Amino acid sequence: MDPWSTFPYKMIQKRYQALLIEHLKDYIRKDIQSDNPDPELKAFSESSVMKSFFDDLWKEYQNGFFLHITEERKNLKQTAAYV
Repeated sequence: MDPWSTFPYKMIQKRYQALLIEHLKDYIRKDIQSDNPDPELKAFSESSVMKSFFDDLWKEYQNGFFLHITEERKNLKQTAAYV
């Protein structure tokens, strides 16, 4: 049996999406509250902008974010770090 045929990639894609979005939100919140915020992230100071932006990502990528996991990835530690 091909080990990749049983790999739960759809679940991993959704989990990766959730974790990445939460990480991005945390990064943006920390940045805009810092002493030297990135001017390009200033719009996210408005909670409605933050919500709208990430809601749109959820709608656009309902199946999760794509992960490139193939048979070439033999090193599971590297694959886990990538994910």
